[in-house]
Amino acid sequence: MKSLSVLNKLKEKHFKIAFAESMTGGALVSELIKNPSASSVLELGMVTYSNRIKESFLDVPKEVIEKYGVVSKEVSIIMAKNMKAKAHSHISVSVTGNAGPTSSLNSNVGEVWVSICILEKVMSYYFKFENLERKEIINKTVNKVYEILDKLL
Repeated sequence: MKSLSVLNKLKEKHFKIAFAESMTGGALVSELIKNPSASSVLELGMVTYSNRIKESFLDVPKEVIEKYGVVSKEVSIIMAKNMKAKAHSHISVSVTGNAGPTSSLNSNVGEVWVSICILEKVMSYYFKFENLERKEIINKTVNKVYEILDKLL
């Protein structure tokens, strides 16, 4: 797992990170805090599972969710940008996706959107994990996010 490498790179840069997790349910934060001194880089981790919390805490407009679906690049970007602003962190990560077992409106099982804000830059990533169980989709998403963060830092 790349979380230790990410933690060390964040420490070197004196960066703080915040997470807005929906589908991963806190798994990203959980992975990071397994490492000693995670408190030196982790500013905030929040499970924003319901649309109501995405709307009320992260200020994702209901109209955006209705237009694009909760599992969308647009929602993911707003989640990441607003988490970064609220946490006053250097980096934020948002995840929204469908881990199954059933498809929902505007999303199929295994579809995931991740957005990462580093300083003023925002990058979004789409993953489609097929024929996997719920836990596997979540674990693969966590691994992918830490691989991306490790490369970006």
